[in-house]
Amino acid sequence: MRNKKKVGGIGLGIGEKHIKEFIKSKSITVDTICDFNKYKMQNIKKKYKIKNIVNNANEIINNHSIEIVSIASYDNFHFDQIVKSIKKIKSIFVENPLCLNFNQFNKISYLLKKYEVV
Repeated sequence: MRNKKKVGGIGLGIGEKHIKEFIKSKSITVDTICDFNKYKMQNIKKKYKIKNIVNNANEIINNHSIEIVSIASYDNFHFDQIVKSIKKIKSIFVENPLCLNFNQFNKISYLLKKYEVV
């Protein structure tokens, strides 16, 4: 079997549900998590035996070994995190809402096509 794809999770409210589902996959491993709440990060790291925690979402987005970014941060951060992830050619799984307005949606749509990201 091929190597498992590494996912990084940003936001651990609803994001914890994402983590639980990713862990069930035979083709994905949860490598790194990030949240503003350090106590929550430590608990989830221990609970799900996750390898790494980071204090800044950009550390997940800029990590070359992470291929999938799961975004469940506060809504106002989604657009910036999506754009950065697209430009780093990461696959993206994002909690609703995708973005906050139609202009952001158009930019995301454009960048997805330009960088051929899913």
